[in-house]
Amino acid sequence: MPKLNRFEWLKAVLQCAELNSSTKAVASALSVQFANDKTGQLNPSLKTLDEFLAGMSLATIKRCLKQLVELGWLFRTEGRGAGNHTEYDLRAPAKIIPFRPKKKGAPMSLSEERKGSFVTDKGSMGDLSNIRKEQSKEQKNALEPDIPDGGPSGSAREGRATETVFVARQSFGCRQWEKFTERMFGDWIDRILPEVIENGERGYWLPAKFPPTNKNDWAAWRNWLIADDWTLLAASKYGERDAC
Repeated sequence: MPKLNRFEWLKAVLQCAELNSSTKAVASALSVQFANDKTGQLNPSLKTLDEFLAGMSLATIKRCLKQLVELGWLFRTEGRGAGNHTEYDLRAPAKIIPFRPKKKGAPMSLSEERKGSFVTDKGSMGDLSNIRKEQSKEQKNALEPDIPDGGPSGSAREGRATETVFVARQSFGCRQWEKFTERMFGDWIDRILPEVIENGERGYWLPAKFPPTNKNDWAAWRNWLIADDWTLLAASKYGERDAC
């Protein structure tokens, strides 16, 4: 059975209405952080997942894994004995096709059927060769950080107005921003960025859901965020801190 493209798998999981936000966060961790393209291995321990998904309880992680298995998104092989890790395989309950914006009068579906209805063939777990090229093109575009014009990176899309994105504290994106602030500012995220409450959730208003994927761009982003008043630090105060 061919291996699913982990990014296409994740995009389909994120569009699945049956999965809650915690389960989607676990799926993001599995596909982005722990899936190994070279070896094909996906075998993080529960302890590793618990450490990575800070703020999520071990019981919740177990429930999320169970939900992914029960709904056909994940296959789990239990490790037996010392040194044998539990293995996971990315699966799909139906054929995965690229996302398309809904056209007038047409239903929207993640599964392949001429009129948009759900495919009931649950044995179809491999990716589709006839759309693989198009999926790869979409994947490359998806890997670019979604940033506003005016930022320091040349990958920003032209013609977009500056946007703000709410990043919840419990989201996968916030964990990436935590790494960014700890490395670039040497401090906790809540001491660098102004925390707000939006629809009952604590989080931050930021120019993008994630910091740049290329860490070589982080220093430029750090300076830009300060200069553009995204942080709690004043540019003059930051200059004094750098001089110390």
